[in-house]
Amino acid sequence: MWIELSRICRYAEDSFKMVTHSITRHFFLADRVLLLTQRPGRIKLDLAVDLPRPRPDEIRYTAAFGKLARRLKEAIGVKAGRAG
Repeated sequence: MWIELSRICRYAEDSFKMVTHSITRHFFLADRVLLLTQRPGRIKLDLAVDLPRPRPDEIRYTAAFGKLARRLKEAIGVKAGRAG
């Protein structure tokens, strides 16, 4: 499903805004990830996703992908080793 959604986004002429709670999905689909605080919702982290496109499923296992995931997990306070 992620690959199909990625393909649709690549050929669309509009921008998309998506909300997800999956760290893996964030970096597979996005060019930019915003982490918001609790009320009032303010931007806590603005993270550019500079991974090459199109993104194959295997990109999830690269060092660059892992580095982005760690930065987001640190910002939200998820301890190392927890799945996301």
